[in-house]
Amino acid sequence: MCGAFNQRPAAELVREALSCDKCESSGRLRALAWLISDELFGTPMVMPEFPMIRSWTAIGMSDIDDFAAPLALKFSYTNTFYHKPPMFDVTRPDPALEGKFDFIISSEVLEHVPDPVAPTFETLYRMLKPDGVLFLTVPYSLDATTEEHFPELHDFAVTALRDQWVLVNRTREGRLQTYDNLVFHGGPGSTLEMRVFNEATIRTLLRDAGFRTVRIAGESCAEFGIVPDDPWSLPIAARKGAGVSSSALKELAGEYASVRNKLRVTAVDLANRNADYEQHVAWANSKIADLEREMEARLDWGHGIEKHAEEHVAHIGQLLGALKEAETSLESLTQEFEQRTNWALSLQKENESLTARCKALQENRWLRLGRRLGLSD
Repeated sequence: MCGAFNQRPAAELVREALSCDKCESSGRLRALAWLISDELFGTPMVMPEFPMIRSWTAIGMSDIDDFAAPLALKFSYTNTFYHKPPMFDVTRPDPALEGKFDFIISSEVLEHVPDPVAPTFETLYRMLKPDGVLFLTVPYSLDATTEEHFPELHDFAVTALRDQWVLVNRTREGRLQTYDNLVFHGGPGSTLEMRVFNEATIRTLLRDAGFRTVRIAGESCAEFGIVPDDPWSLPIAARKGAGVSSSALKELAGEYASVRNKLRVTAVDLANRNADYEQHVAWANSKIADLEREMEARLDWGHGIEKHAEEHVAHIGQLLGALKEAETSLESLTQEFEQRTNWALSLQKENESLTARCKALQENRWLRLGRRLGLSD
């Protein structure tokens, strides 16, 4: 209905289950939107993709916002209500509205109209242009007859009695009736269920009102989330005239729908590609952040190595300085050693010379004579 993409098991696509993640549309509303598109344009489209035809006038009867909003953008469409402006009461015909509308939407309304209901169908028929179409949904069965809950309804009121709602009716003959176990659709008051139609009665009411063709749409369309779970309570299109959209309009609408569908698919593909791109960008940013952290850690490690190397070089410089000092001291000691060695050698030579002289003196004959004479040691 809104154009959002969803995935659901077919078993969940029942008539009233809210199964769209975006607009929360039900199978009934999607089937009704599909029928409107197929009847007006000859091809199924999601509502936001309807072509804009402001010359077409339409009226809705208490349509939900997500259904009414796209129609108001495309056509001269007014959504009306029973209890608030813009107000419309289908049981009170307004001659000014006769022959005014290209289509009318009545979804889950006519089962709440008090008996007799036939004039309501006649009013809707008169409100349509000669080729106008009524789009209708009501709960109905395949039973033999329509079940009227209050067949003698005349002068009535719904009131609360001992914490439950009851209907009090005075018949045309003046008899008083009370009914409990009432069925409401969405709340008390005007949403009271008056009847459960059967299909044959609906067809008869539409034909008797003057509608030329009646279409009950029971088709499945999984692409649009339409999988009717039962062969009753299906959307209905009733045409005032026999005419349908022209072949040219159908062809144009078909081409338009094809282009819009390609655009929609392209937009989804682009969105998926953008999502992949964003995912890859996020992955790349994460990797870049990891690399930056690793680079920072390695730089810190390199700075530590550099600082350690600088300290080591400084220590080596100190050692080299000490070594140079030791070399200088060693040279000085070597020179001193050489000097002392030369001095020692000189003393040794001098000692040897003196020893030789002493020996020579000891060998002197005069000394030997003196020793013999006892004059010296």
